[in-house]
Order: sequence, then C-alpha cells, then structure tokens
Amino acid sequence: PASGLSVNSTGNLLVGTVGASSGIVAGTGDVGLNIAGTLGINQPVSVVNGDFLAISTGAVTQTASIAADVLSVVTKNNAGAPITLNNPANAVSVIDLSALNAGASATAPGAISYRDSADFNVFNVQTASNVTLQAGGPVSQSGPLVANGVQVTAVGGINLNSGSNAVSSANFSNTGGGGIVFNNTATNL
Repeated sequence: PASGLSVNSTGNLLVGTVGASSGIVAGTGDVGLNIAGTLGINQPVSVVNGDFLAISTGAVTQTASIAADVLSVVTKNNAGAPITLNNPANAVSVIDLSALNAGASATAPGAISYRDSADFNVFNVQTASNVTLQAGGPVSQSGPLVANGVQVTAVGGINLNSGSNAVSSANFSNTGGGGIVFNNTATNL
C-alpha cells in the first residue's frame, strides 16, 4: 500500500501480542499481508479509513475481530484453503473473499465463511466449495458470488441481484423486514 502497513512472510503468521502491542491498528491507509502459509488473526485488526488485504497460501482464520472499510482475503492453494472469519464483532463495509488455485486462475475448493455485526456489501466472493454469510444487518451486492452452495442469514434484507452469480444451491434466512432477492446465472436451484 502507498501508506499504511505491508507485510510479506515466507511462513505462517499469527496476528497476536508483541510486547505491549496487540493486534494491528492503522490510523489511515491500507494494511496488506502476503503470507506463504496460514494466517491466524488472534488479536483485533482495526483499519480506520482503509482496507485490510490478505493473501495466503494456507487457511485464514480468526479469534479476534476485524474492522475495515474493505476486507479482501484471497487464499491460493490448488487443494483449496478455507477462509473462516466468523467473529461476531467483525465490522466491515465491503467483502472480497476468494479461494483460488495456486496460480489464481480458477476457483479452488476452500470453504468461505464470514460473519459481520452489521450490514455489508458483497463485492466479490468466489470458491469451488460452499459459502456461508451472516450479517447483523442487510446484505447487498455489487459483484459476483460464485460457489457450489451459498447460505446467507441477514437482518433487514438480502439483495444478491448481480447478473454474475453462479451457485448450485442456495439457502436464505432474513428477519426484521426487507425482502430476499437473488439472481442466479447457473442451472436452476
């Protein structure tokens, strides 16, 4: 990133505590991590007025929350590396989550699971496996959702109306008003 923090690692990375510092806090600018291994977020990540971007060859997991304008996570592994970001305190506006092969030329079978405390927009979600999305508010969309199956739980509406969606099965649950809209270009569900 032009400003903020960029980390390249040839081994696994845990975001934890070093001395008196815990997690990652960036005042302005993006935070980018490029990890040859697994990524575990075990302390809070807070990117104020910026994006949190992570590329990993292994699984991406969390026990602590992530707050950012955009959350972009890509796993690159031919066998598929999962993205499991289920902390109920996550607070991002836009998600961009992909499980791809090592060359990033096709989807791989890494399951994707994301949970947020409020509403969020799906900019891009792609995997050859299943996707589970949970929101404390409405879920909207501005880009493709490509997966074997998708399960979405929201409060206040689900609007996944992109002409680029391609899933084989879908399950939606919405409470608190708002409707459910889903457009799928794949075979009938």
